[in-house]
Amino acid sequence: VFLYPNVLSRPVVSPRHASKSRRHPHCPMLVSTALLVFLIAWSSAFLLDYFLRLNNYRPYLDLADKYGLHVSLFQLRFYTSRSRDVDHLLQSPRAYVDFFYSIGALVAVIAQVGITIYLSSLFFTDLGSFFSSPASPSPSSLPPLPLSQPAPSIVDDVSRPQQGGLVPIVPGVNLPIDQIPVFMVVLIVCAVIHELGHAWCARSKGVAVNGFGIFILGIYPGAFTDIDTNSLQRASPWHRIQIYSAGVWHNLVMAVVAYLLYANSAALLSPIYTTHHGIMITDVNPSSGLYGAGGLQFGDVVTAIDDCEVRSSTSWTSCIRYRQHAIDGKCVSAVKVQAGTSSPTDMSASEIHCCPNATVSHICFETNVLAPRTNHTDPVTKAAPLVELAGGVIVVGRKEEYEQREIYTCLHARETLEGQSCNTTESCGVRGHRCVYPALFNGTRLVSLAVQGKQRPVIFVGSFAELKYLVEFTDLTPRFPSLFPSFFSPALLPVIVDQLSKYMLAFSLALGLLNALPCFALDGQFIVYTVIHTYLRTRLPKKRRSTMIRLLLCYGTFILIGNICIGFWRLYHSMAAS
Repeated sequence: VFLYPNVLSRPVVSPRHASKSRRHPHCPMLVSTALLVFLIAWSSAFLLDYFLRLNNYRPYLDLADKYGLHVSLFQLRFYTSRSRDVDHLLQSPRAYVDFFYSIGALVAVIAQVGITIYLSSLFFTDLGSFFSSPASPSPSSLPPLPLSQPAPSIVDDVSRPQQGGLVPIVPGVNLPIDQIPVFMVVLIVCAVIHELGHAWCARSKGVAVNGFGIFILGIYPGAFTDIDTNSLQRASPWHRIQIYSAGVWHNLVMAVVAYLLYANSAALLSPIYTTHHGIMITDVNPSSGLYGAGGLQFGDVVTAIDDCEVRSSTSWTSCIRYRQHAIDGKCVSAVKVQAGTSSPTDMSASEIHCCPNATVSHICFETNVLAPRTNHTDPVTKAAPLVELAGGVIVVGRKEEYEQREIYTCLHARETLEGQSCNTTESCGVRGHRCVYPALFNGTRLVSLAVQGKQRPVIFVGSFAELKYLVEFTDLTPRFPSLFPSFFSPALLPVIVDQLSKYMLAFSLALGLLNALPCFALDGQFIVYTVIHTYLRTRLPKKRRSTMIRLLLCYGTFILIGNICIGFWRLYHSMAAS
């Protein structure tokens, strides 16, 4: 199965969690495990079918005969020749049916030209860039990073723009395991709708349909239509073009329906979901510091980032932009600051550590105090200049005898964030309080997220880019949260609708357009054959028409295989890079 990807960029890993295993959410399954499960499943199905047929087990034989069940190595097939329901359905006004499939035939011919041009351009562009691009330097030959430049993280890979083209979809490799059921259901529906297009159009034109079936080949489902060849050849050329194009047309119509479903999902779910009451979390990248038991959970409704209220995706983005440039000082009692005062023990790429014996709930903060002047000069920090106060006591003496000096103190992160915001100690307005700042740099911040229904906010240390790129959410929030049982998260229904509509749109569009390509064994082969032999009969001799058809089919097959090979090459390199 091949899709046209539409992947959003998603950056950064929390520097505080940089030592974690940086695995992508779509982490590849172990190849050996996946292959073992695949072989065991198919071997069991094949042996069970063989055993039941060998022992002439009548209930199974009757069931297999009724539904046309056939099991072979790596293939499961169902076939039926019952078509009375289809005949009854197509007894509706023939004019509407004929007009519908006439439009479909014209659209399919236009799509055939368009997809051929697109894949040709894509293939030759990729081929040219492949031969013209210089070889990438090996990791060992790269110069070391300067100390002032943060080391690259998984976000750098995710944030790179994704290249277009045909991408192989392999369950467990670049398709998340938890989305495989949706993937299989959508793929079966798309294939059945495609083949029903051929069957319905054929029956509406008086062409006999012997049967219809679905199958699973390996791990990929599909469908097929058994149209009577002799009856098809007796149909007029225009009717044959309509029949060949019907599958493509059905898929394109289905893609439009899926897009409308996706665009109007909020309206469809409005009886039980509302908007502008926060954003509901649907996924968190495992590389983020927000992932895990102490972070954001599936179905959490976030209502604020620090002191910025979140009501929708727009305000979520605005709050991130605002908080990135806001001063994040907090007023803390000078007694607590003095009690936690400690010398820095370590310094990472984004954080100063001064809490060697504290729990992970403590982090290092910094502040400025007035101290007797010394001969050496301390490095400048991001802490705002402090007025002449030291723990609320005015320093007595000449001003030139004192200087501002930074000190580090280990404080409880959650308790500190509950304090008053400040940018200087003077702005605290309370004697005996100091304005402290998290000892973080390179864009790393201490962030508080208010979650609906939770007494305490979610606290994490990381970049605001994590909120922007590594957290997925929906504007829909439940109108009546108490109505959802504990085993059914309110976020599940919007996610299912979103996944179904997106997969339906992508698969239907890909299945329809690729089948329109002039390629051997696809619908485009029969469309090209019928169009050329029908409409160029009086202009070209039969030999030239046949030569033209072979050239078109060979060219279409060539660019399809070429794009598929490039897709697998990219998939392999992306897996190797991750």
